[in-house]
Amino acid sequence: MEYEFLLKEIIEELGANYREGTEEIITNLLKRTYSIAIDCSKLTKKEERLYPYIKEAVISKYNRLGAEGMNSKSEGSQSHSFFDIEEKMRKDIISANLRRVL
Repeated sequence: MEYEFLLKEIIEELGANYREGTEEIITNLLKRTYSIAIDCSKLTKKEERLYPYIKEAVISKYNRLGAEGMNSKSEGSQSHSFFDIEEKMRKDIISANLRRVL
């Protein structure tokens, strides 16, 4: 896989949040997110400047698994608000001037 190193970095960053046996799930999230980032930016697949945005989005998606479709979630005394992860990534890529205009 061309982004194997990204997979390893994501698993390392997840730390205690990483659940054994979910590598395939992360790989699928990574493939989809990678494709969206390339589509949005119109850059080549080997564009390393996109990697931080891709990693952040994949980690957010992974941590949100099981809460799809929810706007917020409360557990105990903690409350979490959700945002559109892909939309945020698109906006971040554009605001960082990483979008190539054809």
